Order: sequence, then structure tokens, then C-alpha cells
Amino acid sequence: SGREPARGRAMWRGYGTKRSSSTKQEYALVIRGRVVCEAVALNARLSSLRLSHNNIGEDGGGAVGRLVGRSEGLVELEVGGNGLGQQGAIEFSRQLQCNSKLQTLGLAANGMGSKGVGALAGALWQLQNLSSLDVGSNGIGKEGVESLARGLEEGGLERLRTLKLDSN
Repeated sequence: SGREPARGRAMWRGYGTKRSSSTKQEYALVIRGRVVCEAVALNARLSSLRLSHNNIGEDGGGAVGRLVGRSEGLVELEVGGNGLGQQGAIEFSRQLQCNSKLQTLGLAANGMGSKGVGALAGALWQLQNLSSLDVGSNGIGKEGVESLARGLEEGGLERLRTLKLDSN
């Protein structure tokens, strides 16, 4: 019908009226990603969630971070290859709330860069049961690795056993 979803109507107006079909599709993916994250957060029994390669994008980073904080039973989250970018990783980290059960976090191939991984490093202290972290293929460079090392040291993540930094 050419109409945007009711939940996204107010946000859509902020983007203007003339949009290409591909822009509308990208917008729909952002809305669906947020809706999925909100629905999953309400499911206390969910222990593993794999959202890799779903085009969540920069705008969905905050929704995924909120998901981690609200999902009390979540022990594994894989969101690799979603194009979070630096801004999405920063929003993910800002929204990240204390999750006492999360053990595995996969953020590979999201283009996080040094600023994105630096924001994540500052929030890691909230994930005290984290045993595996994958930030490979994010172009984090030396500065990002140093930020991550400081975050891991200061965060007291005694249970971390696996850290993937390949192809950075």
C-alpha cells in the first residue's frame, strides 16, 4: 500500500517525503530489527540469540544493547556482520546494561573501528560472566586493541577465556 508501519510513522516523517525504494527497505530493516529486539527482550527463557548478517546497521546498535540488558536469561548473543559501524557500536555500548548471565558476545565484522571498540571496552565491566568475546574483522587497529586491553583489565573480567581479534 506504500504506507510505512504505524510504529515507524513518526520517525519516517523526520526523514522527509521522497525516498527511494532501497531507502524504504533499509528503513524497514531498522524497524524490524528494533521490533525483534523488543520482542526478544520480553522472553525471559531465551538463552541464545543469533542475529548475524541481518543488516541491523548503525541505527539498530542501541536496540541490541538494550536487548542484552533486558534479557535476563540470555547467555549467548551473536550479531556479527550487521554493519553496526562506529556509531552503532557506541550506541550498543551506551545501552548495554548489567547482564549477569551473558557468556558469549559475538560482534565480528561490524566495522566498529577503534572508537566503537573503545566504547565497548568501557562497558565490559557490566558483563562479569563473559567468557568469550569476538571483535575480529572490525578494523580496530592498535588504538582499539589498547582500549580493549585497558577495558578488560579495568573491568575485572576474570571469566574471559576466549578473545578473538583476528583480521583487525
